[in-house]
Amino acid sequence: MLKTVELLGVRMNDNYVREIMGQVIQLEDRPGMSTLEIMTADLLLACQEHASWMEWYHQRDLVLPGDIALLEAEGRNVPGRRKELQERAFLRECMGYAQQRGKRVYLLAASAREANRAAAFLKVRFPKLKLVGVSALGEDGKDADGVVNEINGEEPDFVLSLLGMPLAMDFLEKEQERINAGFWCGLGREYLSERRWGLRARLKGHLDKNKLARSISRYDEGEHAYRAKERD
Repeated sequence: MLKTVELLGVRMNDNYVREIMGQVIQLEDRPGMSTLEIMTADLLLACQEHASWMEWYHQRDLVLPGDIALLEAEGRNVPGRRKELQERAFLRECMGYAQQRGKRVYLLAASAREANRAAAFLKVRFPKLKLVGVSALGEDGKDADGVVNEINGEEPDFVLSLLGMPLAMDFLEKEQERINAGFWCGLGREYLSERRWGLRARLKGHLDKNKLARSISRYDEGEHAYRAKERD
């Protein structure tokens, strides 16, 4: 059974990766394209400034925490979950499953450079993965129609997205119904970046945790005041 946790008004799935993958496999066979997105501390804070972003995340089938700072903000210190985040366990399990089952994977990024670097990474890490296509959407998203046609021409089981926000949101809001794929894995723009997992990232995670703590405190105070007003 999938569990959820809510931080600053955004619901995220609170399970180990193996449990998440069981749900991914179920959703993969559902009519239409199911969607998953990785949530980071930066994005969670940005959602407080962009209500449309928060609503968009609410509409995803699965939202996974992608930062240790999020676990710490939940008040949890589960070594197994921390290790999963540090080792990018979701990517390992998801693409490992795709490789083992012969699933067709399409890679989408904002720029050609990002797409090519990610493709090279995947080919080294998952040498038998059926990577059937690679596309760059463009920073302005103007290539959306051509990208959708390229994706549909390959009929992938998984679209692996490295699009950041709000590009990912704009693209899916306009094109999701047209995309002929089983599952959308939205990793975000920096998921494969080595900088994200080094010393700078750990320091940034500490700072993000402090920002989250302050934001959560303000959010809770606002909720308390709102409920008190309702009772009055």
